[in-house]
Amino acid sequence: MTFALTDLIVSQAKTLAVMFCAGIFVESLWQVKKQIQAASKQRLWRVLVESIFWAASAAALSAFLYYCAYGRLSFHAVMGFLAGFLLWKKLFPVFWRRG
Repeated sequence: MTFALTDLIVSQAKTLAVMFCAGIFVESLWQVKKQIQAASKQRLWRVLVESIFWAASAAALSAFLYYCAYGRLSFHAVMGFLAGFLLWKKLFPVFWRRG
């Protein structure tokens, strides 16, 4: 008995893998944002960093999603993103915390 990978399965696996990497990237941006905000004392700087984070995250997510599925949002794309985001958050918490 042989198993054949159809084009649909290959496409879904690619979407899952790419969005997993997108989750890792966004979580890394989140950790950098938190570190910059923790080091900053000025409210304006913290708001600016927050705005830059959300703009960069939106641009990255749309680029990753367009690359893997031409912008089509699907269940496995969302699950791949969440898996990458949460796994990276769990395995690599901000390890350069001060204090």
